Amino acid sequence: MLFVPKEFNNKEELLQMYLDFLKNKEASKVCYVSGPISQNNGKTVEDNISILNRHAAEIDASGDSNIVIDPSAVGDLEAMEYSRDDALYVWCSLLSSGLVGIIAMVPGWEHSGGAKIEHETAKEQGLKIIYL
Repeated sequence: MLFVPKEFNNKEELLQMYLDFLKNKEASKVCYVSGPISQNNGKTVEDNISILNRHAAEIDASGDSNIVIDPSAVGDLEAMEYSRDDALYVWCSLLSSGLVGIIAMVPGWEHSGGAKIEHETAKEQGLKIIYL
């Protein structure tokens, strides 16, 4: 099941929505998809979001994970006037919550500052890492 959050007012509210949703789920079956979103990899934000969406849908269709979290589904947080640090706070807090067991790294993640930080957080938390 792809999880797409409703509207939110701030980064703490967005994080709380994810945590509440995941509270009674089995962490080993929750997959977070990480990859470039901003334009720093030579693609547009729209292209990067499309790529993340496609990979998240493929992971969801495989049935290997009960829940697939696509961070791009909330849109470009920086375009919504959240800083890059705000976005990383939400996603790294989620990865550190103990409620996510797998992170799937989309090709090109190595060129994304945010995805590299998410990767490092996942390693520190002992999450299973899948390189797509």
